[in-house]
Amino acid sequence: MDVILINPPVSPTIRAEFTSIQYPVNLAYIATVLIENGFDVNLIDFTVEDMEEFPRKIREFNPLIVGISCMTPTILNACRLANIIKQIFPKTVIIVGGAHPTALPTKTLEQFPDFDIVVIGEGEFTMLELCEHIKNKTSIYGIDGIAYRTKNGIKIEEPRSLISDLDSLPFPKRDLIDQSLYTKAHCKRGISRKFLRVSELIISRGCPYHCIFCASHLTYGSIVRFRTRENILKEIDLCVEKYGTNHFSILDDTFTLKKDLVHQLCRAFKQRGVSWDCDTRVNCVSQDMLQEMANSGCQKVSFGVESGSPRILKLIKKNITIEQVKLAFKWAHKSGIKYVEGTFMIGAHPNETIQDINLTINLIQEIIPDIIMLAIAAPFPGTELYEIMRIKNYFIEKNDWKSYAFFGEKPSWRTKYFSPEELMSLQSKILRKFYLRPSYILQRIKKMKKLDEFKYWVKMALDFLQKL
Repeated sequence: MDVILINPPVSPTIRAEFTSIQYPVNLAYIATVLIENGFDVNLIDFTVEDMEEFPRKIREFNPLIVGISCMTPTILNACRLANIIKQIFPKTVIIVGGAHPTALPTKTLEQFPDFDIVVIGEGEFTMLELCEHIKNKTSIYGIDGIAYRTKNGIKIEEPRSLISDLDSLPFPKRDLIDQSLYTKAHCKRGISRKFLRVSELIISRGCPYHCIFCASHLTYGSIVRFRTRENILKEIDLCVEKYGTNHFSILDDTFTLKKDLVHQLCRAFKQRGVSWDCDTRVNCVSQDMLQEMANSGCQKVSFGVESGSPRILKLIKKNITIEQVKLAFKWAHKSGIKYVEGTFMIGAHPNETIQDINLTINLIQEIIPDIIMLAIAAPFPGTELYEIMRIKNYFIEKNDWKSYAFFGEKPSWRTKYFSPEELMSLQSKILRKFYLRPSYILQRIKKMKKLDEFKYWVKMALDFLQKL
């Protein structure tokens, strides 16, 4: 086999129910580009497959090249997989890409000797060029967007230009991994393949905002690039016809940036009789837009709120106001969208106080989300938050990448006012207070219309109680 692309797991100790599992569309894009250019490619997703089977699989496939997608929480498992590969096939070239190696290309190659090459930024055409050179046994010197070892040390080539025309990318193949494996956990909270036939969809790349906790600009840039309406509709129709999709989960961080495209896609979803969900910001919606979204089959909208403290919102450069938060939730509830989610953080800025956190609790109680996600903010490499924490010397253990999870792992850093243990205690306390209210439980039961949906929420509740 020419190429294996791998999505490593975060951690065997973190249950999928709390992290969500989505088909790895990012790797599927790369796989499809390689396949359409004559490469034999296999895709493995260890968020749904068993890592114990990997040695057998790698022997069976005998790949020339292995590409591994690495976020900070998955980098250690990526290293373990690379070590297994090198023990069995020392000459196999291991290429890593994703947010973590993009932020720290030199450190990644220094810390993990089994990684041979780092892809920096968007991976489709960089991987294609790399694979062609490796297969033809020609030098990779001068390939834009990579880092690698030389006799004189680690060399970082010139950055690769972002893909300006997203329509030039082929649609990601969704049958490279058995779709039934993704019924093990939800795609997003409240959206599960146990009662929906889900396809994930990416509409755009890039984000114009500069929140201090986010590193997406490193991979996709700050200029938003959109696919055309015609291109998106072709993919939607392909998913409906080929995979029987009846729900689309839009993965863009801020789906509603381009209002005319939102309107066009609402019409398209309604005409096709499919449901959908999205993530967005409270300052990028209107009452009319949310009503149109609800009328077109939008089952869930998730708003990134982060904090109920105006002071913290300014410090983290969120660029929203509390009034905008209240209005967006009011409009979304009124529209009839089934699930209105709010995502929040504690420790989003190291100067956050208990008074700031109490303001977040008060805001949650006022806007009454159907679902909340409360993370301990992780200072990911490449973010402004990481630099603030480094300068302030708040890291207790440097480069303890296993702790960079939103839920279930003790942080390896503190903030000005809270220890790691105190951050975890606050997170647990707030989640308990929200989800264990009798009124909340009754509200959830009233919204359940299918037996499979009821079973899903019961399992979620039991897992949640067990974890806490």
